[in-house]
Amino acid sequence: MSDVFDKEVKPAQEEAEAPVVPATVADVNDEEEASEDWSVTVKMFDDEDDEEEESEKEELFQSSRVAAAAFHSRTEDEELRRQRAEAAVREGNARAKEQARRNLLRWVGSIAAGVVLLGLVWAGVEYRINKANRAEVPDISFYYRRSESGINIYAADGWYCKEITVPEEIDGKTVVHLSANSFAGRELMESIELPETLNSIGYYAFRGCTSLQDITIPDGVKDIGYGAFSECHSLESIHLPTSLTVIEHELFTECFVLKKVEVPSGVTKISHAAFEACTRLEEVSLPGGLTDIEYDAFHECRSLTSVEIPDSVKEIGTSAFAGCASLKSVTIPPQVKQIISYTFSRCRLLREVHIPDSVTLISDNAFNECPELTIYGHEGSYAQRYAEENHIPFVAE
Repeated sequence: MSDVFDKEVKPAQEEAEAPVVPATVADVNDEEEASEDWSVTVKMFDDEDDEEEESEKEELFQSSRVAAAAFHSRTEDEELRRQRAEAAVREGNARAKEQARRNLLRWVGSIAAGVVLLGLVWAGVEYRINKANRAEVPDISFYYRRSESGINIYAADGWYCKEITVPEEIDGKTVVHLSANSFAGRELMESIELPETLNSIGYYAFRGCTSLQDITIPDGVKDIGYGAFSECHSLESIHLPTSLTVIEHELFTECFVLKKVEVPSGVTKISHAAFEACTRLEEVSLPGGLTDIEYDAFHECRSLTSVEIPDSVKEIGTSAFAGCASLKSVTIPPQVKQIISYTFSRCRLLREVHIPDSVTLISDNAFNECPELTIYGHEGSYAQRYAEENHIPFVAE
């Protein structure tokens, strides 16, 4: 076994112990040339690597540009899509609004058409405006309705006429009524003659006839509607019928140049604001049967210097004579129990007020802004106590 081991190991030892042969000059040169070839080869590999790296960088740069362009394109596409979506929403809203407007116009048109149709039906059936209910006199035509009692005039043309005469009879029937607003707003009409057959005048019948100067109401008229002569700024005088029982509210409001009024004996009530702002009214005659003077009845009648209130009067309303700046003396009727708010306020020239023992209440501001006032009454009366509490001079009667 050792022989075998020796046989196998010996060649190895011989190889290990082989002598080192020294290198010759040729060998050294060969090594230097080989080294130089290696350097060239390495340099060539380095140049190739640089070119590959530059190529990779260029490719990366190009791919980055492509990616950026693609991203930018996608952004622009998204912005465009957003703008298109917003435009679509706006267009949809505009269409909806336009459709709503058209629907509204259709609805309004339908209502207007219905109103016109109803008006035509009403005109044709109820009023029947034709030759049968239209009466013609020189320069003017009257439109009317028939009733059991007679003819009711509700309108007339001839707006440029200064003088108008209303006929007593139309189509064989007597004229008994002037409807509401029948002659309202005729600014050029200066006078009108009414028929003796007339028994009533509707509300606002002559309202706003600013040039109307005088008018006589037939004695057969028992009812004059409210505001019938309001805003007749040129009305200087008027004759009221004896059959009248009530002066309706605002009947002569703002009749600025009306100077004198005689209230008929049958009148029991003067309604609110009946003579309000009749700024030139100087004289008013009140009947013995009058019981009520409502609020603002003679408010702002600045030229009224005196008024005799009948003993029959029981109530005087708020501000009934307020603003009557020229009023100098007043006697309160014996049936009046109270003088309420502002009844005689701003009557700056009011010097004498005679107050009976029946008065048990006077509002603090009943005589507001009456600097010249002296109260007359019985000693120990409520009037005396009121005068003392409000520092108003008092004279016992």
